Amino acid sequence: MMYVEHLAAVADVPRLANIAEESSIMVGFVVDCTGPADLEAIMDDPTGLIVGAVAHTPEVAALLRNALVPYVYDGSVLEQVIYAAARITDAIGLVSDFQLTDDAEIIPTGAAVFVLDRNLPLLCQPAEDIQQEKIEIMSDHPLVLLDSMGFNIAVDDMTAEVIEATELEIDQYYRLLHNTLDASFLPMRTRMALREQVIEPAFAELVDAATDVSSSSPASQQSAQEPPISLTPEQAAAIDPALLAELGITWADLGLE
Repeated sequence: MMYVEHLAAVADVPRLANIAEESSIMVGFVVDCTGPADLEAIMDDPTGLIVGAVAHTPEVAALLRNALVPYVYDGSVLEQVIYAAARITDAIGLVSDFQLTDDAEIIPTGAAVFVLDRNLPLLCQPAEDIQQEKIEIMSDHPLVLLDSMGFNIAVDDMTAEVIEATELEIDQYYRLLHNTLDASFLPMRTRMALREQVIEPAFAELVDAATDVSSSSPASQQSAQEPPISLTPEQAAAIDPALLAELGITWADLGLE
């Protein structure tokens, strides 16, 4: 874990900031905002660790929006959409807007369509959903289904349990990790720094390790003894050079100079 956002009361932030200084993980605070006094405290935050807020009423949402403070809205998915929350936080509630067609196809309706079409970040919270008894076990969570349908999925706590229970592949994990970082309330520059300095190097090491294991396997050793792929000029002419470049393949790899 490289970054975590904690929910907190505005008054508790200075004390929590002292604790956060001892942590090896970057911490941001999303604070409850109940009115103008809390908003003033957010704007005057001496710690620099308040990254966003929670609004519970339309009036507070308007205050935060006018002050350009990113916020989540404590309400139904429809209310979150109406009151312009920066991210949607009730994946289970969103699924209740789905319908099953006569062809057994699952389709979103209502507010879920807006979330999908506008590519709004949808923060999945599997552990919290279990605590609130919205689901019974981790594998019941619909995050993989939502991801396959094209929703912009983020995950609040990408633990090994979540990865195992949802059977995420490495490419899904990579993409969801990027989505989650983008859905955070961190400034763009900080998100870019975490991506370049933490995520990409970590995945590069993971790919290198997987490559080493793969290259030492009997199957890879057998394939290494097979003759290289060779295409005729006519076959090569049908290949898009831009696609080859994107995949990092050269003409020599295909048996053509």
